[in-house]
Amino acid sequence: MLDFFRVFETNPRPVFVFDSAKNIVYQNEVAKDQLSFGTNKNSQIDKSKNIQSKTQQCIDGKGPCEIKELSFESRKYKAVFNSAEIEGSHFVVLMLEEIVDQTSKNENELDHYERALNTLGTIARNTDLEWNQKIRFGLDAAINFLELPLAIISKIKEDSYTVLMSSASDGESIAPGTKFELEGTYCDVTWKNQSIVSTINAGRDPVFKNHPSFINFKLESYLGVPLIVNSRPYGTLNFSSPGVKKNPFSKGEIEFVRILAKWIEAVLESHERERVHKHLTSQSETVQTLFEGVFNESPIGIAVASAERKLQLANKSFLKLYGLKEEEVFGRCTSTLYADPEEYGRQASRFSKNNKEIDSNSYVVKYRRSDGSFFMGETIGYPVHNKEGAVLGFIAQVIDKTEDIKRKKELDEQRFVAQQNSKLAAIGELAAGVGHEINNPLQIINGHLGMILRKVDRSSSLGAGLEKMNFALDRIAKIVGELRTFSRMDESGSSFNVVDAIKETFFLLNQLYLNQGITLELESDIDSLIVHGNRGKFHQVIVNLLSNARDATEGQDHRLIRVTVSRDGEFAKVVVKDNGQGIKKEDMENIFNPFFTTKAPNVGTGIGLAVTHRIVKEHGGEIHCQSLPGRGCEFTVMLPELIDKVQDREVLDSKTFLSNALPFKSILIVDDEEDIGEVLEEFFEEEGVETTLVNSAEKALKVLSEDKNYDLVLSDMQMSGMSGLELFEILKVMDPTIKKALMTGGVDLGADKEEKISKIADTIILKPFSPENALERLVKLFTTS
Repeated sequence: MLDFFRVFETNPRPVFVFDSAKNIVYQNEVAKDQLSFGTNKNSQIDKSKNIQSKTQQCIDGKGPCEIKELSFESRKYKAVFNSAEIEGSHFVVLMLEEIVDQTSKNENELDHYERALNTLGTIARNTDLEWNQKIRFGLDAAINFLELPLAIISKIKEDSYTVLMSSASDGESIAPGTKFELEGTYCDVTWKNQSIVSTINAGRDPVFKNHPSFINFKLESYLGVPLIVNSRPYGTLNFSSPGVKKNPFSKGEIEFVRILAKWIEAVLESHERERVHKHLTSQSETVQTLFEGVFNESPIGIAVASAERKLQLANKSFLKLYGLKEEEVFGRCTSTLYADPEEYGRQASRFSKNNKEIDSNSYVVKYRRSDGSFFMGETIGYPVHNKEGAVLGFIAQVIDKTEDIKRKKELDEQRFVAQQNSKLAAIGELAAGVGHEINNPLQIINGHLGMILRKVDRSSSLGAGLEKMNFALDRIAKIVGELRTFSRMDESGSSFNVVDAIKETFFLLNQLYLNQGITLELESDIDSLIVHGNRGKFHQVIVNLLSNARDATEGQDHRLIRVTVSRDGEFAKVVVKDNGQGIKKEDMENIFNPFFTTKAPNVGTGIGLAVTHRIVKEHGGEIHCQSLPGRGCEFTVMLPELIDKVQDREVLDSKTFLSNALPFKSILIVDDEEDIGEVLEEFFEEEGVETTLVNSAEKALKVLSEDKNYDLVLSDMQMSGMSGLELFEILKVMDPTIKKALMTGGVDLGADKEEKISKIADTIILKPFSPENALERLVKLFTTS
């Protein structure tokens, strides 16, 4: 039942509740405050016959009803009666509404409102007052008008509430700068709603009665309005009182606070603009100095040009970059800065009077310094517009990127070379495997064919056919031998015959070029020119030069590439000449630069000649080019000749006929390829050599441990189980006097590997070989040692 009565607690009008015996059982706080009846049973309400009559009428079920006018304590009220049944009991609710002379009331409020506005206007027009004084007097005027003793302007940031200014009727205002947690103030409600919020009796208002501000400070009356400064939420304007306001806030009071808030917003905005202006004015000299410092001391070259693309101003970095003096800048046409006049024209759209957009993307241009030298400049250029959008001029920022671009090209070249070497290494590995697999069966064929040729008449038709087979086998063997080039690209420097290396390249490429209608010619009046270096890389030099010449002769009726080899003083001289279209004079200085190419897109990478140049330099040599457009091109490579010529360790081609007795009497042959071993065994036995054949290194050790009277051990290098090298390492300790010859069909013997083998084996015989070749090598081994 009491819960039902509580609904009247916040009602602004006096409310009484009678039971069926016409006794007052409830009255709200407004009834107590306005009529001062308390709980006196002998009050005027109890004694009024009209009230008693209307109460009875409602009890009898004839309600609702009303009394148009009642007078209590010099006040007039209209009384409204309603019946209610709660939990089976009958009650009558009496609500009193005060009758006010509205005309007189409105006139008083209007007069009060106008006086407050006039006061505010007088304050606003007073030019002798500072901005904060004006706001303080405005708050005082509002306190008097609203009859609320405390006014606060707050500035809110995140969860913090800071007092910007305060005024109090008793003089005890809150100091500016005082901070509160926003959640603990009535401002929190105003801030979140962003609209005017008010209460005249917070203790009975469901929004405010449990608010921390009421609990802590017992502020009963409150009127708050949000402040918007420079189009952004700023804070609140608040008025409050610990007492209950007798009447709700009138429209005039609400409107006055709204006008006051707008005026305060305008004052704060004006003050902020004035503060910023004063700050900028006071700092103008410093800002100017800083700007000039940034402009002049910037490491980036900065220049300002007119709409006609003539220089107006440039900083120190720009002057240094172009080698200009300050007096040479003003009025200078920017076309003089470009290495290529056509590039100046290409930039016309970027630096056009009609350019409405700012392009912040950088671009790289070749520029010319005042001394005629060039540099690559990364540039950002953009127009400067006035308020109407017309182009006033242009600003350009330039950074010297010459070294960066050079380093990038070098890195790109190194990356490309590394990729190529990786591919060549893969080819080398493939070549090594294929070569080994081919050489062993070739050795079997070559061995048997050699034995047959020893027993037939070579002048007969059968002998002639066998000779042709032998020639074809030599061609295959030579091709496999050339695969060694690809497996030795990474080996360290050794010595090689330039003439032989070029012949090897011709052997591999000749048929391919013939198929394309190109004639390769080799002219050399010398058989041997030994240089120190990497044979495989020299092959790459020749291949690159031939490839360039091939492309250059495209479209010629008779495509010819001639390579001439000669000795020039202490140098090996190689000239590669073609009858192609030649090279333009302006391109000659760039042909050895990485990624420079005159070929069509997707045809040339621009890396071949750069790699060639680097390899020649690595070999201590020089490379030069002579060319005239339409008259072909001539590349000359000069490599220092090695004075102490080293004998080639590869297969002996000479046909030495042995007429004397052999220098060795017994031989142990070790090879897991039985067909190879059997041919060699048959051959040496026919030559009168005591021969023993075993198919593994382990069996060889067993034979040697039983009989050490062998003059020579001839072993294959790669075998299942123990290798030939491992066998020889044991023999070196077991019997140092036994000669050791190693056979191998591999093509991947680099200089390092050969050096290691030479310390263990006395000689190396490369497959495929004829039995006669093997015999020659072994005889030489004994005779030279």
